[in-house]
Parts: sequence; C-alpha cells; structure tokens
Amino acid sequence: MRRSLTYTAALLTTLLTACTPENRQGADLSIRFLTLLPVTSGQPHLDQIALPSHEGLTFYSAQNPQVEKQPFSYVTAITPEVQAYHDSVSVLPQASFPVLASNINFGLKQSGHEVYSYNGYKGRADALVRWYGGTRVAFLSLINPYPGNEQLHEQDMILLRNSVDRLQVRGIRNIVLLSQYPSGLSPRLLTDIRGLDVVISAGARSEITVTQQGCLAQFQQSVVDQLELSFNPNGKVTRCHFQT
Repeated sequence: MRRSLTYTAALLTTLLTACTPENRQGADLSIRFLTLLPVTSGQPHLDQIALPSHEGLTFYSAQNPQVEKQPFSYVTAITPEVQAYHDSVSVLPQASFPVLASNINFGLKQSGHEVYSYNGYKGRADALVRWYGGTRVAFLSLINPYPGNEQLHEQDMILLRNSVDRLQVRGIRNIVLLSQYPSGLSPRLLTDIRGLDVVISAGARSEITVTQQGCLAQFQQSVVDQLELSFNPNGKVTRCHFQT
C-alpha cells in the first residue's frame, strides 16, 4: 500500500510538471546613463534626448535642491511608454516618469507616484521592474545625497541587501543597480550584495569589467553610450558590453 501511494504521488508530480507552462526565458535590453544633458540655447529638458528603443530605457542622473532642505541626487528613468520627458524639478515626487532614489526617504509622499525610494516603514527600497520578453528585470539605485561624502555606509548596504532579498522572494532574478558613488566602490557592491547582476556607475571613460559575480559597467560622463545586456533564464549575465 505504501509503495502504491509513493508511486501515485510521483506520477502526479510528473504530470503537474508536464502541464506547467515553461516561462523561464532570457532577457535582452539596452541601457543609457546620462549625467549631462545636451547643451541647448534654452533650458535643457529630457524630451530633447532621443527616445530609447522598446527594449531599453535611459537613466538621467540629476540633482534637485528644491525638494528637500538639502540638495540630493535622484535618477529619472525615461521609458518609451512615457510621452512627457520634462525634468519636473519643482513637482517631485509627482513626476510623469519613474524616479529612483533608493536611500532617500520620501515617506508617504511616494505613495501613488512612480517614485522608487527608501521607505522607513518597510526598511527596503521599491524597485522599478520592467518586462523584457518573458522575464522581469529590476532596477535599483544607490544615491549619494551628500555631495563630497564618497564612502558607502552600512545602512545603505543593509538597505540594498533587504531590497535584493525581497526581489528574489518575488522570483525576480535579474537585478541592475545604478550607483552614484565612485566607480572604485562598485566591485564591493557587486561582491557584498549577493543577487546583484550588474552595477552601473559613471567615470572618466566607458569600460566594462566582467567578474564571476556579474558585470561592472562604467559610463563616461560626457558621452551618450548604450549598454547592451542579456540575461539567461537563470538570471546570469551572458552579454554586457557597450554598443559599438
């Protein structure tokens, strides 16, 4: 009888596995990271930047001294679905495009808006998650709210670990981090935050470093480069290079 029950359970498991649709696919996408807007005769706006393709998005790193008492940085995500790209420096967090600010606490003001920041009630950062093909890619950012302070803080590391753990619990394997800290700190981020696949930063030149943990991509600050990324169904980076 016991042997019969064991056989029946094994058969049911096999049938359920066979009937479950296979949804493990890879992802291909392009990323641009701007630290300087194009020079124009009038006030520069984000809508003067060429739109990203459907498979990509453009990040613009900006500073806004008008929202809080002290200047802080944020990253705006320009996506093909958004029609208005004006830099809403006076109306944040009510922006028409996603705003990433992982270690800036907007508190309850972020509710109902596309502002992905640290929430003191949750102890983690909400990530911008987008679908590419049949898989999801999550984007987090590590903001330096105090210019001149170029050292990582343990509270930021804890925040990132909690955020990445939460994403993995949700079944999201592909995670990209944009760091506004010096690129020399990126290797530590990739090593210490298990689950990160790509760390993006800005520097004097564009370069790629691939390690066992993932990919380090440094964007040149004054050049609009495009990073090409591919993930396999298990979430591992299989392609990480600048478009030639």
